[in-house]
Amino acid sequence: MKSKYWLIELTPFILGTLFFYTAFDKLTDYDHFKWQINNQPFSNKLKPVLAPALPTAELLLTFLLIWPRTSLIGLYGSASLLSIFTMYTALLSFNFYNHLPCPYPTAFDYFSWPLHLVMNLFFLGMTLTGLYFIKTENKTKRPPLP
Repeated sequence: MKSKYWLIELTPFILGTLFFYTAFDKLTDYDHFKWQINNQPFSNKLKPVLAPALPTAELLLTFLLIWPRTSLIGLYGSASLLSIFTMYTALLSFNFYNHLPCPYPTAFDYFSWPLHLVMNLFFLGMTLTGLYFIKTENKTKRPPLP
């Protein structure tokens, strides 16, 4: 099935590109990114940790995703990070917080929070579908039990 093969091959590449772009964008204007983090409705104890941790995690995922030997680990990490991002954007989209912060400084600046949610759900769905296909492919490649 060619579409399954292409999804397995392209998912890590697309996610790696996404994470590299977002990390690079945050790091090129790091002061603005820190300012944006400080405007998010997080605990003040968490804010100083998030500013360096997010781009670092995104770069780590990029490197894990681009090497075939570590791409499965990268996909699990992507699913985890995208799940957290998706839950957060869902809370913002449904006005859970009294104050809606500005989006993170990226090319996605002009997206509304509901559009961020749709985008996150798309990438999370792509990640989970890729993981499913990889897992089912690995099961079919196993030698039969004696």
